[in-house]
Amino acid sequence: MFGVVFVSEGIMYTFCAIFPSVGSVLSNYNSPLYLQDERLGVRPNPHYPEHDSNGFRNRSVPKSADIIAIGDSQTYGISASRGKAWPQQLASISKRSVYNMALGGWGPLQYLMLTDNALGFQPKVIIQAFYAGNDIYDSFLVVYGKHQFPELRSTSPEIINQIEKLESDKKLGNKIAEVTLSMGTGNPNVAENRYALIRYMLKHSKLCNLILSAIMKIFKPSLFLDDAGVSEQQWLAIKDHFKKIDGSQVYEAKGIRTVFTPRYRLCALNLEDKRLEEGLRISLQAIRMQAERMKAKGVRFIILFIPTKEYVFKEMLDSEKYESSDELRMLMTNEERMWREIRQFAEKNGMEYLDTLPALQKYVYSGKQPYRSDDDGHPNAMGYRAIAEIVA
Repeated sequence: MFGVVFVSEGIMYTFCAIFPSVGSVLSNYNSPLYLQDERLGVRPNPHYPEHDSNGFRNRSVPKSADIIAIGDSQTYGISASRGKAWPQQLASISKRSVYNMALGGWGPLQYLMLTDNALGFQPKVIIQAFYAGNDIYDSFLVVYGKHQFPELRSTSPEIINQIEKLESDKKLGNKIAEVTLSMGTGNPNVAENRYALIRYMLKHSKLCNLILSAIMKIFKPSLFLDDAGVSEQQWLAIKDHFKKIDGSQVYEAKGIRTVFTPRYRLCALNLEDKRLEEGLRISLQAIRMQAERMKAKGVRFIILFIPTKEYVFKEMLDSEKYESSDELRMLMTNEERMWREIRQFAEKNGMEYLDTLPALQKYVYSGKQPYRSDDDGHPNAMGYRAIAEIVA
């Protein structure tokens, strides 16, 4: 058996050496999702499965597009196949051409940097998603951690001193990393970790690359799982695991099962922390700058509000008198405050916005499962459908 595998590997290595183009195709399945980028921090890899030649998650790069969707992993479509990400579902529903320019780990300042690229497609509309879960932290990190956009730093000596003291005590990024490790949750590179063994095999085996290439060619599966629920046995294992994890809460009612992680979410959404309050201010200024550039080009600009999974369930939890932890209640209070401030800012500056909360809540109330059954905060294919429907 091992001899057959060994000989097969040798044949494949020889074949790839003779035909480099074949080796190039096979190596795509071992490509990382991200590439380092001096300006953006990271950028999407054009050789990653389901990515186009620009590196974005589309079938191909069009000359123009009616709608450009910019965002992070919630717009990229983690936890769903490419065709089930909300921009692609929007294209199907609206019969408009939609180009997805999103990547996990990006925030409002990366979106601002992408403006010229987006305008190059001559769109009628640019939709910029704003995700409650980490966008204000991402903005703080770019300005105060990576020292980009110095013009957006606070001019208040008092605020600067408060931020420097907080960072000297413990960097916000380190705090988030500690909570992530302690809870084993919230990893933005979920797909990379989930398929670590597969990627190891692909890296070291031409034969595995050939087999996967054939599977991808025939069935076109995604490396991101669509999840509208799990088996009873799987759910019992998930529930048992997270009941032991401090800082998480299991939810099970009306046919919906999932896990909340308020401790992790609070790390990037606690506006009592001056750094995150500053991150919100920076985010709003970045959005204002982008809106002004769109207006000057005659392009319609819409801010798309994407709430955390926990906030989507808020009304239901209140009506059911669910025993929320102090952390979960605190998370809800902070997110409510954040959306209120963003709404007021948008209205004051004449910006269009669209809140996806009602659409996601509608699915929850009807007993549909718009999120994975575990601790993942990304919508599943059904959740992305809810977002696409309300945008359409």
